[in-house]
Amino acid sequence: VDDGTDRGLRNLQDALANKRRLFVCGLALDFCVLDTCLNGRALGFENVFMVLDAARAAHISGVGRFGSGFLQDPKEVLNKMYSNNVATTSILSIVGRKFGAASDSAKSFPEGLFSMGLDAVDVNLSIVKGEAGKSGTYKVELKGPLHWLSLISGVQGEGLCSPLSTVPPQWKNCPKDSALVCWAYPINGIADMMASADNRIQEAFLQLTASPELRFVTYGGYIFLTKEGKPVGVKSINANGTALRFAAPVQWPGQFTADLVLAKRLANVSLTRLRQAGAQHYCWILPGEVFSVDGSKPWRPTKYGGFLFVLENGDPVLFPIHKK
Repeated sequence: VDDGTDRGLRNLQDALANKRRLFVCGLALDFCVLDTCLNGRALGFENVFMVLDAARAAHISGVGRFGSGFLQDPKEVLNKMYSNNVATTSILSIVGRKFGAASDSAKSFPEGLFSMGLDAVDVNLSIVKGEAGKSGTYKVELKGPLHWLSLISGVQGEGLCSPLSTVPPQWKNCPKDSALVCWAYPINGIADMMASADNRIQEAFLQLTASPELRFVTYGGYIFLTKEGKPVGVKSINANGTALRFAAPVQWPGQFTADLVLAKRLANVSLTRLRQAGAQHYCWILPGEVFSVDGSKPWRPTKYGGFLFVLENGDPVLFPIHKK
């Protein structure tokens, strides 16, 4: 407005003059955020980064023509970014922790484990129970949001799952008729896919924040079953909720790890923020599970279940689920 009043306003280009790096986030990833990144490069910024986990693409199911409802073709978005040397990054890479997941005073892994949310997952799957104390297997149908996985050679939608256990009565908001529960590890081969340089695969992983189904096969989740062993519900984890809160870490006796390896209960860590903190393998410890070696006194490390992590440097550490 030219009304003769000098309000001291500056455009963004002038406000950021002499800056070399530009971090862009917000809405929508494929419109305003993308345009700002491209304009930043055109205006001479040496390094322009799109903060992927702080942006969200325009998505309207049933309206968008691409994938499950994206308004812009993800392939075109990536092509524009790559051709203009726009890089990607994450909040964790910039500030050292995920925004909203932990306060500045919270202990970082492995001194503490951030809380996690649980989201209902709409998938069809079958489960084969393992022998006593050993992992079983599950197979999920690659349909709907997971259909693209069926197009990748060698991907069958199969993964390991923990032994079954009784659902603790303190667990709230479980699917109706749940009596048993197991932890489903990421499907076989998902780590290799996440590290792939194939643009088509990376495009699909842009849906991680919006798709509980994709998070389930990528990060893992819980399968709930009736007392007869029929699946009645599935939930995936997310890094922004509070459904799972963890107590202080518990020192893990090394003599018990060998038995878990033999039972094929350890899996590779797929959550990036945990891998970057040195976690290599992990295992779901059942609620009330008892450990004993060579007649030693039985040890029950957690009443409500928990996650054991094998670290690149340091002793294994267990995070029990907090009773509240």
